Amino acid sequence: MIERPQLYIIPIAHTYADMGSLRDKMPFDERYEVAVTRYWVGIFRYLNSLPPDSISCLQVYQDGLVNAPGGIVDKIVAETQSANYEILRWLKEKGATVFGTEDGYLLREEYQALQAIANCPDGEDRTAARLEYAIKSTYLLEERDRSIAQRIRETLPGGKTGLLF
Repeated sequence: MIERPQLYIIPIAHTYADMGSLRDKMPFDERYEVAVTRYWVGIFRYLNSLPPDSISCLQVYQDGLVNAPGGIVDKIVAETQSANYEILRWLKEKGATVFGTEDGYLLREEYQALQAIANCPDGEDRTAARLEYAIKSTYLLEERDRSIAQRIRETLPGGKTGLLF
């Protein structure tokens, strides 16, 4: 009998730090930031309570992290300063393998559409950019999800455990 892989999904809640270069163009909500930080602390506490040998053999998949050669993924994980990526670094230190999941082209398309909204002054231009994003975002989300699922299928063998953020 072939063992099936197991995949656990942890929803992402974005902190202000996750917004990258867009963060300067977004309003800061302190209550939201505190709530999201508490969420990530809870995730870390849960993962830290697992037996160490179960962490060392995890395959970790990060939504929003480009599917690139290992060195590039390692560099991005090391340099990204957010609660989510702190957990990725901790998991890696414990022996887990971190995989990028995303198609770089689709990530760039989404980022450019969001940047178009952020760079518009209020008014008709911003409304038009939001409408364009609304039209594009459904397609982009479906394609990104398809790409992530394919990456996991290709790299998570039977009997292994994966964790998708």
